[in-house]
Amino acid sequence: KDGEACELVDNGDGTATLICPDGEPILIPFLPTGEGELVLEGSYTVESSLDLVFLTPYTSVTGNVVIQANGLLSVELPNLNNVGGNLWIHYTNSLTTVSLSSLASVGGGFTVEENSALVDLDVGTLVEVGGTMMFLGNSALASLDLPVLMNVGGDFEVGEGHSLLTSVAAPKLETLGGAFVVEEQGMIDAVATFDALEHIGGDVTIEANFALTAIEFPVLTDIGGELSVRENWELTTLNMPLLGAVGSQVAIDDNDNLLVLVLPELYVCGNFTVKDHESLVEVYANNLESAGSVTFSSNNSLEVIGLPSVATASTVHVAGNPLLVSFGFDQLDELSWALMVNGNASLEEFSLSILAEIGGWLEITGNGNLTGFSLGNLAYVGEKFLVKSNGKLAQCLVDLLLKQLNEAPVEETTMTANDGECPFACNLLEQDCGELEGCYFDAEFGLPVCSDAGDGQEGDPCNGEPTDCAAGLVCLPTLGSDYMCRKFCSMQGGEPSCDPGGQYPTCSNYYAVQKAGYCKEE
Repeated sequence: KDGEACELVDNGDGTATLICPDGEPILIPFLPTGEGELVLEGSYTVESSLDLVFLTPYTSVTGNVVIQANGLLSVELPNLNNVGGNLWIHYTNSLTTVSLSSLASVGGGFTVEENSALVDLDVGTLVEVGGTMMFLGNSALASLDLPVLMNVGGDFEVGEGHSLLTSVAAPKLETLGGAFVVEEQGMIDAVATFDALEHIGGDVTIEANFALTAIEFPVLTDIGGELSVRENWELTTLNMPLLGAVGSQVAIDDNDNLLVLVLPELYVCGNFTVKDHESLVEVYANNLESAGSVTFSSNNSLEVIGLPSVATASTVHVAGNPLLVSFGFDQLDELSWALMVNGNASLEEFSLSILAEIGGWLEITGNGNLTGFSLGNLAYVGEKFLVKSNGKLAQCLVDLLLKQLNEAPVEETTMTANDGECPFACNLLEQDCGELEGCYFDAEFGLPVCSDAGDGQEGDPCNGEPTDCAAGLVCLPTLGSDYMCRKFCSMQGGEPSCDPGGQYPTCSNYYAVQKAGYCKEE
């Protein structure tokens, strides 16, 4: 009522209630007075200029701070040093400037999201964020500078919706507890200002950044999750010279301008996958010892796979690399699942020389120039043996490989269209083997092969082994139960021939494919 006093009651939470006899109680901000540290207990939301005036004197807020003031052009909180909870700046369409020029720490997360007019974000004194830092959909923001930030407890994410953002810099950031994400940026040309970052607890995801040319983490030693670098089509440099351990997979995928991939100190990871590159020529991870699956797929220019130290893996999959001529994994002695070599048009040879066991599949298909492989110790394939459509690979090599699997039979076997000439086949009549060798028919292979020559001469007794006899002769049974060295002869009447006046004048068929016979009694 006119002339009657109103009462202002302090609520103890940064607000006061104005109680007047002639009206409803009004809740209003209660402005602090005095100097030094001023702590606001609880959380606070800035939605208007009055809210901003109220918060300005405070140096610390124990709870959350939310800035979502659509009517304001700028927010300046020059005294705010610490936010105990989360700090959100989000969903504004008029706010162009946010200055938190004294802010040193945020106990929870720090999110800057969907501020369509935001041009200038000043958090230049921020040292530590306990939770996740996230920047999304700030379409007018051109740079993100965090010059003294040292630790982030959660993720660090720069996501989609930054059409003008050209740089992200945190040169003193040392430890990131969660994931590092930079994705779907159209203007950022380098992720190269994280010079102190040594440890990342979660994933590293750098994907679909269409102007990105360089990724550099000069002192990064370990990643707790996966390393995923995908669809950065202008990327030419990926530099992580000290990276040693990746807790999950390494996936380098579809970076069309990347020429060389070198991870010199990487020694352990989950799956290691390099695929879908147009220009990538060489891949080196010389110290990698342990991986899940190792995959090189659809790299149109790949010529070198340099992983010489891999000793443990579940699968090796090399497919669709048209310029790859050879590769080797000569420290691997076991694959728990599969070896798959498919559709490498120029591949001539590959080597897994000490590999003894494959738990699941062996699949070698569609390698048109493949002439050989080194799998000399392989003794076991658990499920499928599929070797087909390798136009220059000799079937005798495939037969030999299948025969050496002596521990257990595979469940499924397919061997077709391997049409190359057998590299160790020879001619019984020409005896075209090396010095001290002879050409003998090998019943196991079903064709003549070169072997060390024996000593037996024509008519000498032998023990039933072809190699008991000298080159040009074969050990065969006589009319009784004994064996004798017999001379090879041509069934077409050429040389070598039987002695018509000798003890064994008649040429009898032995190996029709080469028109080879042996000399016997009349």
